[in-house]
Amino acid sequence: MNRDGWNDLINNMKSMGAEASEAEFAEILDYFSTHFPADAPTRLNINTATQVELESVAGLLRSQAATVVKFVERTPCKELGDLKKIQGIDYKKIEERRDLLVCGPPKKEAKP
Repeated sequence: MNRDGWNDLINNMKSMGAEASEAEFAEILDYFSTHFPADAPTRLNINTATQVELESVAGLLRSQAATVVKFVERTPCKELGDLKKIQGIDYKKIEERRDLLVCGPPKKEAKP
């Protein structure tokens, strides 16, 4: 929820009988809008992404996405720059979408 949404919610609470001074309501609004901002898009973890996710989110071709999946299975990336090591992928696409991508924790191996 953005600041306007929080403001509407607080106004609704006031109309239902919530009591506080205007300064207190303003402080509540500041707190909520700072600590509970509008939802940011979830970033795709390259280390756990499927081929289809890499195609759609990172904008890679099917063969490039398959190459990335194989690469990170062997060597999980620690930062997006690690993907420059992969021959045949268009790193410019990764760079353009870096706000949607992250090198997070790798997949956990299934135990037999």
